[in-house]
Amino acid sequence: MELILILFAVSLCPWGIQMLARARTIPVGIAVLCAGVVIGPLFYSVSLGIQMSVDRVLLLVMLSTWAVRHWSTVFSVPRIARVDLLIAGLSGWLLLSALPTVAPSGVETPVSRWLTFIAIPLSMYGIARLTPLTLRDCQLLFGALVALGCYLAGTGILEVTGMHGLVFPRYIVDPTNWEFLGRARGPLLNPTGNGTILSIGLSASLVSLVNARSKSERIVFALATALIGIGILATLTRSVWIGGMLVGLIVALTYGRRYVPTLGLCAFGALALFVTVGSLDGLVALKRDQHLSSADSEKSLRLRPVLAIVAFEMFKDNPLVGHGFGGYLQSALPYFQDRSHEAALDSVRPYMQHNIILSLLVDSGIVGVSFFVCWLVLSVRTAWKLGNSPQQPPEIRALGTIMNGAFAAYMMNGMFHDVSVIPMLNNFIFFLAGLTITATTRPINVEAAGEPIQRLCTAESLRALPIG
Repeated sequence: MELILILFAVSLCPWGIQMLARARTIPVGIAVLCAGVVIGPLFYSVSLGIQMSVDRVLLLVMLSTWAVRHWSTVFSVPRIARVDLLIAGLSGWLLLSALPTVAPSGVETPVSRWLTFIAIPLSMYGIARLTPLTLRDCQLLFGALVALGCYLAGTGILEVTGMHGLVFPRYIVDPTNWEFLGRARGPLLNPTGNGTILSIGLSASLVSLVNARSKSERIVFALATALIGIGILATLTRSVWIGGMLVGLIVALTYGRRYVPTLGLCAFGALALFVTVGSLDGLVALKRDQHLSSADSEKSLRLRPVLAIVAFEMFKDNPLVGHGFGGYLQSALPYFQDRSHEAALDSVRPYMQHNIILSLLVDSGIVGVSFFVCWLVLSVRTAWKLGNSPQQPPEIRALGTIMNGAFAAYMMNGMFHDVSVIPMLNNFIFFLAGLTITATTRPINVEAAGEPIQRLCTAESLRALPIG
């Protein structure tokens, strides 16, 4: 089978090169994101030395498209921003940390984990930074995020209501894979990852609703927003709910200050948080999975402080460089035997760290966390300024707002789960971040009536933005 696929691919090369020369890189990148979620490795994959799935084939197409389009043209290198250096530093440091690290047998090797969760997203970031951005690309991105969010929401509703015959792909409701069954876990089989992408789709639908030019568009995006909101509720995941509320608050702070004072918006956010905290006991005891009781659900929350104790003990022994990227399960073994704490540390032996910062701190030390936090802060600052810049076209402002919504959902879920090792999430964050920084460092081609117009999003407006 593999030989047939290779021969088929070789026979298509001449035709493929011509198609690549005409293809646009950013839309192919968007296809990588959508395919990786809907028909990713769990749907179909084949081993060709490395695991190949539809999204990885599209990733190769994206890289090839960029290479072919720039083969015979003068390549314009964009201005390097500080965030570029930070993300390169983070990726390089994690690779250096992974190389000498040993993982338990039967577990993905640290280098393989780096390739999957860092190198592939980094290639998405690089293409987004090296490719000129057009307003048509932005519009296509927003539409794809809304459509993906509606698909995931509809699938999640079908999962929760038990209408499994309508779910696609079918493996989503496979009872032999019982973890998180009964919640909106989606094609990623993880309600947290599914909910994070739903929150990104929510930010795109809200921004599209605000910028809608006609009544029919407003109706469509209002319905999409409602559907995605129900999908977020269907994940039955506390951090996803809070992340969705943060997305709504960010969009309101960006676009609603013309109608509602900032103080009022903040007061509404504080009220929503107060109601959430007030119902914490009910949320803690919430029964979510078909195969888990409410007591099991409460236990999963109570184990998180124990995981934090293990992380702190490991950090104290190697604070600067950590214990090695991808080697937590091996490095933590001696700490599970520690009896100096009241908590039974051995109770969390089967679990990975459930906090993205603690996970990075244990694996890569202060150096790795510093790279990550600085990159996060500068990216959020740049996206916020872009979203609130009146000199920019609505599509570019929307891109900045969606980026901040994505960061909010990613980090809120990251406080309770290590979202960096959930498939596709880093791809979304890195790609959106690359597009956002590109919008602040390169002129944007404005397209009207389907024809490109070489009008710049003015150099003055670009200089007015503090580049990360």
